[in-house]
Amino acid sequence: MIYINPLNRCNKIAFEIHKDNLSDFVKNKVKDLGENCEIKNEVKRLLTPDRISLLISSQPNDLLLQNEKFYEDIVGYDINGYNQYKENLKIKKNDELSSELISNRETYKKLHQILNEVFNYNSFVMKKGQNSYDGYQLAKNLGVQTCVYCNRLYTKTVIKDFILKKKNKITRPEFDHWFPKSKYPLLALSFYNLIPSCHICNSNLKGDDDMSLDDYLHPYLDKESFDKIKFSYVYKNSIGERTFEIQPNILDNENKKIIKTIESFKLKEVYEAHLDELNDLVALRDKYSDRYLDNLQSILTNSSNVSKNEIYRMAFGVYSEEGDFHRRPLSKMKKDILTELGVIKEDDYKSYD
Repeated sequence: MIYINPLNRCNKIAFEIHKDNLSDFVKNKVKDLGENCEIKNEVKRLLTPDRISLLISSQPNDLLLQNEKFYEDIVGYDINGYNQYKENLKIKKNDELSSELISNRETYKKLHQILNEVFNYNSFVMKKGQNSYDGYQLAKNLGVQTCVYCNRLYTKTVIKDFILKKKNKITRPEFDHWFPKSKYPLLALSFYNLIPSCHICNSNLKGDDDMSLDDYLHPYLDKESFDKIKFSYVYKNSIGERTFEIQPNILDNENKKIIKTIESFKLKEVYEAHLDELNDLVALRDKYSDRYLDNLQSILTNSSNVSKNEIYRMAFGVYSEEGDFHRRPLSKMKKDILTELGVIKEDDYKSYD
């Protein structure tokens, strides 16, 4: 996983743009509800401009508090009933329901339909207006170019401009809802709940799993924990040939959040598909001196002033700085293993916050 620094200039700008545009978007959705039923009137009463702004912009921990407070404030509902409804969603259609569960489902279903209408994620990501703020604009503003969860696949945003200022929105990352929108409709458009990711991590691995902030690493939080994950390699016993295995190495074995996150996203398993990358790095270490990059730099600097980080990028096709890991697939894995192999010294390729 890659840490997303919320204080990064690009991310701060993306946050402000998202907050302003989505607050107005939700306010307009609230106005469109009408006043033809009691539940809608209650939703309109509670979704004030200030509350909407908080639901769009609050930090992950505060999002849960905002969600809880809404269900405590709305007449006829409470947080316990809401939590029961979330569990209710897991029950298969053909399973027999108790009268209590049936009553709970009927009570909360209508409310959730209204909230899904107001915090309409599909409407946000599928806007057709050329200048409308939508999922493509959010992705472009964030500029995250590989999956935050696995750092294996590109998630570049491609918007092609045509004549007459028309735009063709071609591709962008998927947005994983850390707090699933099926269970937390109020948080479906929250900035810190929209994690740019690849399809495999979003749909195949995480899906609608309800990940607790106490048990899993959140991409916008837990920087110290992210720093304690290092990719490593081990030799495997194999007759007649030397083989290796990539594995995430946890520097803090007491940190259960790291362990559960690695297991949930199957990082060890998916990185086994990249053993050819590891074999190339080991071969480089075996065939060239430990001054390989220094020699390469001395050759190139005869004609131009090239930094160590630029040499690193040209040699390995990835970025060495932590803040740029998202720009090329496998950047973190290669940096960690090159350091372990002794091909580079980590201090020579410093990360930045």
